[in-house]
Formats: sequence, structure tokens, C-alpha cells
Amino acid sequence: SSRIQVVDYLECLAAEPCSRTVPRSAVGALAFMEEKAEVPYEARIAQTLLVKSTLGALEVALQGRARPARKAPSYSIAMVVALEHMVMDRHELPVLRGYSWVLLLRIWAALRCDDVRGINPAYLQDLDGGLEGQLERTKTSGPGRNIRWLPFFVNKDSYFSQKEWLKT
Repeated sequence: SSRIQVVDYLECLAAEPCSRTVPRSAVGALAFMEEKAEVPYEARIAQTLLVKSTLGALEVALQGRARPARKAPSYSIAMVVALEHMVMDRHELPVLRGYSWVLLLRIWAALRCDDVRGINPAYLQDLDGGLEGQLERTKTSGPGRNIRWLPFFVNKDSYFSQKEWLKT
């Protein structure tokens, strides 16, 4: 029957290297197509107990195969101090100073690597307390998302050795 074919397909998916969400996405796609094709609810394959129980079992099995989450590498205090010195060294290449400044901004504002692409320089404000800005697009914000803008702030006291790196 069709239910058996769907279960076989799900098991084939799970046998390949995939995340635990892949089988659920496949069943979700099937459910969407059945709904749009106006298949009566009681005749929908995605709603059968066999498919649902197989999906649950596969998710549990795939959860056990999941790799542990990787933690982003931490910057040592010595690295942050070196970056601060690089920003302040007027004899260094401007591109190296700028890159160092962006890295420090990422560190002190706790931003992801890609988040800096969403910073609009027009919205940066140099306040008495530090630097304030808005992220236009991130992994969780931007056009088409519930959150359009994400604010960030770097306090003027965010430094180890070079107090003026942020203003520079």
C-alpha cells in the first residue's frame, strides 16, 4: 500500500547521513500536497498512525546519531589585547586595523560572523556610553521575519588595554 511505500522512503532517508529533521520535513511536504490536492482527511497518508509512529521512531534513532553542537572558538585575552593594539597602531595597514576593529566589535557585542554584514553604518551612533547600532539582517531578523531590526551596544569600557579602540 501507499503507507508502506512512504515508510520505506522514510527509512531510506534515515539510512543516509541526514539530520533528524529530514524525515519530518518529507512527511510535512506530503501532508501539504495532500491538503492542497483536497484529499479527504481520513484518506491522507501523512496522517496515518503507521507513518506517524515510524516518524517518531526515526527521529529518536537519528537524535542518537547527531553530532554534538560545536562551540564557537573563544578568543583569549591576549588575542583581544593584540587586536586592540592593532586598531590603535597608526603604522599598520588600514585594512588590518579595520578588520581588527570589526573583530573586536563582534567580540564585545557578541555577534555571529555573518551579523556584521547586517550592520548599516548609517545607524551607528557614538554615544557617551559607547557605540549603539542596529542589525538589519541576521539569522533571526530581517525582511520577512518577525523581528526587523536587532539593536546592539558596545560599552565604552569594553577594553583590556586600549581604551580608545572603539572610537578609533
